[in-house]
Amino acid sequence: MARIRRYQPHHLKRLFTVHHIGAETENLEQTAAYFINKLKLQEERRFIFEGERIVFLSGNHWKIELIEVKKKTLQPVHTAFQVTDFTNGVKFLESLGFVCKEGPYLLDHGWKTVFLENQRREFVELITDSRN
Repeated sequence: MARIRRYQPHHLKRLFTVHHIGAETENLEQTAAYFINKLKLQEERRFIFEGERIVFLSGNHWKIELIEVKKKTLQPVHTAFQVTDFTNGVKFLESLGFVCKEGPYLLDHGWKTVFLENQRREFVELITDSRN
């Protein structure tokens, strides 16, 4: 029986790695406490960005970003990819039909981030650490 191999360009493996999954919550403290107590995650950092309270939690090899909102949006979850080349990461997603919607922003702790959206209103975030 023939085996089918899916094509995965090697340059994408070097360009994109999952940084975190972001999720909206209407009660930041309650949701963070749940993840800390039930999943044994550790709080990594807290900050306020564009008026939204945000907390990053981390576990073994993964992170979750909790974003406090008054009311959840149509896309309450997003995936953030860490990129080694910010400009080429944006260009690649644009070639797939994504459009820059917010940013790029340079955050106080050294991250550069941009949010892109496709026609189905699905969000992707790209992050690079500008200190590296």
